[in-house]
Amino acid sequence: MQIVNKKGLSNVISVVIIIMLSITLIGILSTGIFNILNDPTLSPSQSCLVLDSKNVLEIEHTCYNDLTKDLEVTVRRSGDKTLFLNSIQFTLDDSITWECGNSCGTCKLLQPGNSRKYFFNTIEAKSLALKANNCLVDLEKISICN
Repeated sequence: MQIVNKKGLSNVISVVIIIMLSITLIGILSTGIFNILNDPTLSPSQSCLVLDSKNVLEIEHTCYNDLTKDLEVTVRRSGDKTLFLNSIQFTLDDSITWECGNSCGTCKLLQPGNSRKYFFNTIEAKSLALKANNCLVDLEKISICN
């Protein structure tokens, strides 16, 4: 009859249990970390290159109205529904910036395939930069409205 060393067997079982628990814990933590890192609010789903190459936003017309003292800007959004926008920024002469986004209550983002005219009460400027998700997508000189 063979005598089994119970003390040696319990050490092997406890090491196997610790290894299994460690592997399980690593799997749970890595899944949670990858889900957080792939969250679109933490990282943009498109790069600036993609937004620019697909013409997600385009300035159709921009002019300064001397009578109303308003800058009139017509913007068209492409019909591509896969491009996600958090915000649109309008920057005059690299100094004054207005932002339109989902967090803003009065300014709504353009839906894919739509155009909208924006009015800005401002002084006369020379150029307007249009940004989507902080990426420059269009730049246009400002003319006087007819």
